[in-house]
Amino acid sequence: MSDSVHCNLPGAPHRVFVFLFAKDPVKTLKEQTLFIQNVLLVVGVPEGRLGLYERNWNLESLVQVGEFDGVTSELTLFVNVFSALRDYEGNDINGMVCAHCSSKLAKFKATGIWDDFIIAAMYDLALKLNASLELESVFQLPSDGIDEEGNFDDFTQPLIDGIAAFSAILKPSTLNRKYIFTSKVVLYDGVGFIHTWPRKYKMNSVIVLKYPFSDSVWLATLITIGVTFVLIEGFIFWRNNCDLEGLIRGYKFGSKSDGDFSQTIYTLLSPMLDQNGLANGATRRRISDSLSRILVGVWFLILIVLSCAYKSRFISFIVLPQYISPPTTFQELVDSDYKIGATFFTNYIDKKFAALKNRIGEEILRRAHDEPYFSNQCYHSIILEKRKVCIGFTIIFETLANEFLTSVNNKPMFIISKETLFPGISTVAIAKNTPYLVEPYDHILGWMECTGLWKLMFENNVIAAKALGRATARSMQNSEKVYRTNIEEDEDSEGTLFALFTLKILYTGFYGASALFI
Repeated sequence: MSDSVHCNLPGAPHRVFVFLFAKDPVKTLKEQTLFIQNVLLVVGVPEGRLGLYERNWNLESLVQVGEFDGVTSELTLFVNVFSALRDYEGNDINGMVCAHCSSKLAKFKATGIWDDFIIAAMYDLALKLNASLELESVFQLPSDGIDEEGNFDDFTQPLIDGIAAFSAILKPSTLNRKYIFTSKVVLYDGVGFIHTWPRKYKMNSVIVLKYPFSDSVWLATLITIGVTFVLIEGFIFWRNNCDLEGLIRGYKFGSKSDGDFSQTIYTLLSPMLDQNGLANGATRRRISDSLSRILVGVWFLILIVLSCAYKSRFISFIVLPQYISPPTTFQELVDSDYKIGATFFTNYIDKKFAALKNRIGEEILRRAHDEPYFSNQCYHSIILEKRKVCIGFTIIFETLANEFLTSVNNKPMFIISKETLFPGISTVAIAKNTPYLVEPYDHILGWMECTGLWKLMFENNVIAAKALGRATARSMQNSEKVYRTNIEEDEDSEGTLFALFTLKILYTGFYGASALFI
């Protein structure tokens, strides 16, 4: 039968059936009608009768469903022909699941509670088929293509080989859908990264006195002070030496210079500390010409603006908490100096970034390094190293990151980036030699979705991961530094921090003044 027949017939499983006449019925059935659901064999038997057969659930034998008597033209049916569900007679039906999902069936049998709707639907369908569900773990992620040897990934290849009937995770593509059936979409995913919560800017050093202004403003202020100083001294020098009568008498140009630069420096800098820069009479006499006075007046006006801006920003820094925000988008990430860890990077996520062919993809490929998926290394490092992120699939962060990064107060120690790339979908794969599983499995998934069981099971999974993470944090907070890190700043400590900061300013000023005095 042609490929088009294979593709079209399963679309109407309850309306289409095929009669097949063959000399070797079993062989013909297995080879020619593998992907067609409703096949009825008509086999001639002695005494003018025809036997009606359909294939068994595993295609290994035929089951007689009826008999037609050619003499009396009577049709006798022994069982319900083309029943929606086959009888597996207690045999196993196999499913491929993720590495940490195989234990969920045993957990359900022990507690009676499901936390995975995909496996729950498999189990419910297995009961209806009178089958025993067996799960096999796959230690990799699904791919949408084939490897160099022409084989699919370990989620898909067993279905093609007839070893398994279900695969819990499939990235549907034009290629793999030629060999398997797919269920309705069960998961939506993308690639993102996790980072720490924004950290408070602590007043633990007098260096924070520079915080209200950016480095460019401080640099411009210093340049302005230097230029103003040079101009004022130039005006004073010109006033003292541009005396024509003195030059006629023989005074040498440049000989009249008091050289008292400290008074000019005092005039320029003292207003920054709210002091009168012209309180000294000698200073006023030095700056007595019009050009110098105009220049000093403009400088004082500039200082009024700078001083008010500095004070207001510094007060807001003390009163309102200031945070150091980590990057939240991939563009911010590549523009920052943050380190980049990744899970499932090699042969999975790296291919997606390589396909971008832009600066983001190039920087991620250059700076990212792969870290073990089952280890807490990538997750803990964003706390211990602070300026680091961990790239991975967002659906994995919802559970596994909570398991490794939940504090003793049951609070998450991470945030998922607000930007994700490479959105995708996942479905459940069903082997083509079991097409009768597609519709009942989708039916089970449908009512689980409509009744909210999908969301309930996923939330219970997250809650369980947080509970495990909290228990781990409590048991290891004395030995693991990551769990001793207080990600939630204590608001009551703000007063203490400010008092200590004030003391640092006092003794720094005292030692500085003592050094200048000596």
